[in-house]
Amino acid sequence: MAASPASAVKECPSCKRNALDLLKIDTGMKLALEHIEYDGAIPSAVCSNCYQDFTSKISNGAKLRAQKIAKDENKKIIWRQRLELAQKGRENMAIKNYPNAAMFYEKYLYGLATGFDIEPQNLVPSLFVDVKYKKELIVVCYAYFDLFKIYDHSSNPATKEKYNLAKEQLKLFANLPSTRPLILRKLRNYKASANNKGAVDEVLKALDKNKDGRCFIATAAFGSSSAPEVQTFYVFRDEILARWQLGQLLVQWYYFLSPPLAKILDRSSLAKKMARFILRVVAVVLRSIFNLKSLS
Repeated sequence: MAASPASAVKECPSCKRNALDLLKIDTGMKLALEHIEYDGAIPSAVCSNCYQDFTSKISNGAKLRAQKIAKDENKKIIWRQRLELAQKGRENMAIKNYPNAAMFYEKYLYGLATGFDIEPQNLVPSLFVDVKYKKELIVVCYAYFDLFKIYDHSSNPATKEKYNLAKEQLKLFANLPSTRPLILRKLRNYKASANNKGAVDEVLKALDKNKDGRCFIATAAFGSSSAPEVQTFYVFRDEILARWQLGQLLVQWYYFLSPPLAKILDRSSLAKKMARFILRVVAVVLRSIFNLKSLS
């Protein structure tokens, strides 16, 4: 005897609606649904509407996975090529092709930020604490310094925001022992040709304020922090000692011991004369060995 229509109706375990027939979910479809992290238990069979919905979810999931894979691969490519982009920025600056230089620098900073999985405006020096990234701080400083100059001379109002960002980032990245002396020299040289001299002064003030020129003994011996010998010790501290942990410890040790010695020099002209002689010799030796240049 044939089954009555009522007895042929089945409930779909997914949508809970009645259906005349249920379509089997095979192993391949189950694996595909698990791969897209389907929310809920996967039934063994469903109605035709749910089956079609599952098929659509799998298709969309595959597209999203493909897009994510492509995006991740693109991020890796940009990260690997970032230094080449920075170099192209430098090359275009050298030939005064400023629009291209800005484009390559912006791409470099984007690639750098992509590697850290942040937005470019959120780049900060603390991201470069790993020794393998420390040398790149100089590259970042050059990028922001050149962008600062490019946008300073731009007549396009749309670049004002980029100019302000470059200025703030330059203050941030140049305010480090390894980058400050270099950028200070370049900014002072650039000021004469700058359009917005007030902005240059703002950056110089921010860097000078944190220069920490506490060369107590040399300053006491020569009577001025602007003496060439004192400037040599500043550069030796910022460009050589500050790069190494031992050097940083020596600087801190010097800051601790030198103030009492500086007071002795202030009270004795003979001691001051002897100190000047010794420090001149030391400064000449340091300039020769480490090829140091003046801060001015």
